[in-house]
Amino acid sequence: MPLHLQAPRWLAHFNKRVTNRIQGKWAGTVPPYGVILHRGRKSGTIYRTPVVLLRARTGFAVMAGYGHHSDWIKNLEAAGTVDIQRRGETSTFNQILVASAPEALRHLRPIGRWVTKCLKPEWVVLMLEIEVA
Repeated sequence: MPLHLQAPRWLAHFNKRVTNRIQGKWAGTVPPYGVILHRGRKSGTIYRTPVVLLRARTGFAVMAGYGHHSDWIKNLEAAGTVDIQRRGETSTFNQILVASAPEALRHLRPIGRWVTKCLKPEWVVLMLEIEVA
């Protein structure tokens, strides 16, 4: 059974309440960080989730360090689109794919493949396709 990167749930709760609020202030401007903007599927509240972005061939990828059942992933799947703030600019992508790490490798550029192979996440969230106007 392969060893996968998955952080404990208590860390997810801490990051959601503390770390994300701090990182969210600068993550959309400093590479390789970015901010995923998503609307709560039940509340309608707009959330800003700071992430490390890996370049994919036609978009971006994010390692799902807390598993594929995280709230932000469910929100993206429900919406069907995602806005990403990166280097001070916002782009919209219209294809969300939650893939196993081996499946995601074919979408990633070489550095993203290397990082994914080193960190061994179980799941990778891909935000792909052409930007929506």
